[in-house]
Amino acid sequence: MEDKHQHLEIEQSLALKNFFEMCIHGLHNFKATQPRQFLDTLGIDYHSVQVGFISGQAHHRKPESFREPLVKIGILTPSDAAVRSSELKAYTSFGNYSIAFPLKSETGEIVNLYAYRFKLQTPKGEFLNEQGLYPSFPSDKTTRLYLTQTVFDAVGLLQGSSIN
Repeated sequence: MEDKHQHLEIEQSLALKNFFEMCIHGLHNFKATQPRQFLDTLGIDYHSVQVGFISGQAHHRKPESFREPLVKIGILTPSDAAVRSSELKAYTSFGNYSIAFPLKSETGEIVNLYAYRFKLQTPKGEFLNEQGLYPSFPSDKTTRLYLTQTVFDAVGLLQGSSIN
């Protein structure tokens, strides 16, 4: 039973890692001007921190085998929205059109995502689940720990030279 649980955790971790890599590429895509402009207004250098963009379209034109792991971890939720063909399924994406940050386990694996939906009338942040820390768990050698209220505050501290 423990082997099955470990296999599921590895599968979920890999799915999150692959999805977040797509988010990083999405932020660097030439079409993603609004997310990059938003980060610029916050003074966040997306080249120096782990941050991505969830466009909500990562699953488009992909086979069901690609979508399956994303449904299992909650990134995609089946939807009743209209689709252009009866062979297709509609999905709603977690963090649709948002800035995304990875939250990590003690071993450095991505176990959660924080998504900030900046284009809503009232922007909001949401977590995929209740696991992990940003940018990662502190090492055993940590002598000073800074706690922040938001992921954005943590990013600001990471980019600042005062705590290095």
